[in-house]
Amino acid sequence: MTDKQFEEAAELVKKLKTRPTDQELLEIYGLYKQGTEGDCNIPKPGMFDLKGKAKWEHWNSLKGELIMQLSFQQFLQFEEAAELVKKLKTRPTDQELLEIYGLYKQGTEGDCNIPKPGMFDLKGKAKWEHWNSLKGMSKADAQKKYIAKVHELAKTYGTN
Repeated sequence: MTDKQFEEAAELVKKLKTRPTDQELLEIYGLYKQGTEGDCNIPKPGMFDLKGKAKWEHWNSLKGELIMQLSFQQFLQFEEAAELVKKLKTRPTDQELLEIYGLYKQGTEGDCNIPKPGMFDLKGKAKWEHWNSLKGMSKADAQKKYIAKVHELAKTYGTN
């Protein structure tokens, strides 16, 4: 990816229709800073600067990594797929919904980190089981599979 493409990707983030979560914004910030400036080169903010401290900690967690701008591009494709799935003309099957739910959760949070719902919460239990079945899959791999699955669903069901 060229510097120009990287800057274009950075501009796309500003135009996302849905505001990313705080965690996603921190991820974008860290990737952007590491991709443009390299290792964190500023002192850690004070304990009362919670926002600054969170941003610094995320950027600093990438210390020593050569960030491939491809990661940033994949993140944008993942966000675009999350928007595309909302525009499907027809509701996917329950199994397809479980598949994209599990891939989305694995792609954003990693391994399942919540307790299994009780036996009377059938929907919650099915979602938990599908997400938990992806344990060990990297976030990047889950994002790639999510993007591919959403595009497959868009071809099958069409979009608005």
